[in-house]
Amino acid sequence: MLGLSTVWRTTRVGSGPELLSEIERAELTIGGIELEYRIPESWDKEIRPRLRRGNPRVLSIHNFFPLPDDRDPKQATGGPVPGYLRRPGGTPPGGQAHH
Repeated sequence: MLGLSTVWRTTRVGSGPELLSEIERAELTIGGIELEYRIPESWDKEIRPRLRRGNPRVLSIHNFFPLPDDRDPKQATGGPVPGYLRRPGGTPPGGQAHH
């Protein structure tokens, strides 16, 4: 099954309903969507009723979702977090220290 991440349009629209409309207008043959981390809580509240009806079907949810409204999306990227998951001696799993 093919799904589409909402990252495709999240930064180009201004609301949850507009995001879902963009996906519909694309007329893609997809099985569902993945909800990405930049969707704010306010958008989640707007689209939740449609999602509960399976329109569109949600295939996966990005960790974490939704983005709290008081957070800047730039703070939620998947980049390294200083001091997180470090081994004794200061190196993260995988061996390379991030600077």
